Amino acid sequence: MTDGKDSGSADRRVLRTLEQYFGTEIHEEHPLLEQVETRHLAGGDWLMHQGDSGNSLYFLVRGRLQAWARGADGREKGRFLNEIVPGDSVGELSLLTGAPRTVGIQAIRDSLLIRIDREAFDSLAQQHPTLALKLASNVAALLQSSNARAKSSTRNLKAICLLPLDETPRTAEFCSELASQLAEVGNTLSLSADSLGESGAPIHSVGEGEEIPGGLVNWLHDQEDARRFVLYRCSADNATWSRFVLRQSDMVVFIGDAAQSPDPRRWELELDESSGAAIARRLLVLLQPASSTPIHGTSGWLAARQVDFHVHVRADQPDDVRRVTRIVSG
Repeated sequence: MTDGKDSGSADRRVLRTLEQYFGTEIHEEHPLLEQVETRHLAGGDWLMHQGDSGNSLYFLVRGRLQAWARGADGREKGRFLNEIVPGDSVGELSLLTGAPRTVGIQAIRDSLLIRIDREAFDSLAQQHPTLALKLASNVAALLQSSNARAKSSTRNLKAICLLPLDETPRTAEFCSELASQLAEVGNTLSLSADSLGESGAPIHSVGEGEEIPGGLVNWLHDQEDARRFVLYRCSADNATWSRFVLRQSDMVVFIGDAAQSPDPRRWELELDESSGAAIARRLLVLLQPASSTPIHGTSGWLAARQVDFHVHVRADQPDDVRRVTRIVSG
């Protein structure tokens, strides 16, 4: 197994994923590791394209992928199908049937996968019958329903990026309340560029223009393993941190104050262009006045940026924040 970029904690995640499919304990010297390899996929990169030959199988160790059907006009991202989360397998249908890839698969965040080619699979399936049974079960579920393995795009969200478009009291209050409600769902860690040291990270903070050390990347992955949610708080004055966490996130939550202009912020556009942030699913939370004032301005906010869905949060309606919590927690 080749994996030159990851720490021992990443290796443990690889072993756990293999154990899930092979049904046996796998240690660092296990002989089957010689027949598999790991692959890093940057957010925005394609793992496979619809119509490719299917000569390999993948297991997602960490990160998040999206499955797309090609559109009638030939666009690869013609119709969104589902999202693939850690522990899911990818490409088993083509590997087992010999048919071309039926969908395109794109990473929405930096991801790590295990790859098994056809020759290795034939050998391993004979040695470990559990592997073939597990994959056959996955294929059966896939054929029964196009949404069998990923019923919604909010399944198993763990890393959430909070992107306040303006630093106002309303946006700060919303971020705090959302973190509090998610903590009631499960163990939640909230992080900003300046609070890393307080949470036990290997560095105290990330400043604008500073290089992100590999030790921090691995520590953050460990936090995802240990907790239900990791909330990343972005800010306009630290593009380095914001670009980095956008590439580590399963969903991006834009937070806009309806009292402000809906026009895209310059830093928002620059961040979008440089980080691949358009890949992850996007939720716009639009903070509205009290319910006595009619909701307004929605069309301007939606026209100014690409989002997948939006929610209004009124100042006097706590249930509105709980609705966002339900979306994020799946």
